[in-house]
Amino acid sequence: KGGRIETLANTYAFYDPRTGKNPDYTDNPALLWAWWRTLPRSEGGMGVPSDWIDWNSVQVAANICDELITVKKLDGTGYEQIKRYQCNTIVATDRSPLDNEEIILSAMAGRKAFTAGLFRVVAGAFRPAIFPIADKDVIGTKPLTVVTSDPNSVPPNVINGTFADAKKNWIEDEPTRVANDAYIALDGHENPISKSYEATTDARQAHYLMGVDLESMRPAFSVKLTV
Repeated sequence: KGGRIETLANTYAFYDPRTGKNPDYTDNPALLWAWWRTLPRSEGGMGVPSDWIDWNSVQVAANICDELITVKKLDGTGYEQIKRYQCNTIVATDRSPLDNEEIILSAMAGRKAFTAGLFRVVAGAFRPAIFPIADKDVIGTKPLTVVTSDPNSVPPNVINGTFADAKKNWIEDEPTRVANDAYIALDGHENPISKSYEATTDARQAHYLMGVDLESMRPAFSVKLTV
């Protein structure tokens, strides 16, 4: 669980690009994602060469995961600070490497991409929807296109989840559901979905992830420009 993958970790150490060192233990989802990506296929991993990883993106994502957020204490007696995201799971070799990767990514509302010859990772965090584009960026002749969400789709406004509750010996449990009253009123009815967060062991982090996922599935638009 987390960095406690001891047999493999002794041979194929974790790497933290923020320090340039190999920690003995980590529960940071971004670092675990990079470890799993580069772990040899013979050991169940994805076998990607280290120089194919965008380590700057790993560093940024790792910092987001380690940010402290203020939450209620589990016993309800005040507040405390915990890491935004942590990953504690069993990386089972009876699942495909891609399935295990998705479980690790789920612990940080993460996304991956392969661009410019490098694998990159992004952790869930607010980013302004602004990006400057200058004339020098536009090198193609393809037109700019704007794509909106499918008007026939029914976006969720309620999300239920399951997680591995560390307070109950990691048995599957359900955190408080996330329901956005404004979205429900706008949509005219509840439209719930369910998601599993099996690499998350704290109900508060699971609840946080559910909120992030719900927002990410609401209507949006994207702009496509060949640059």
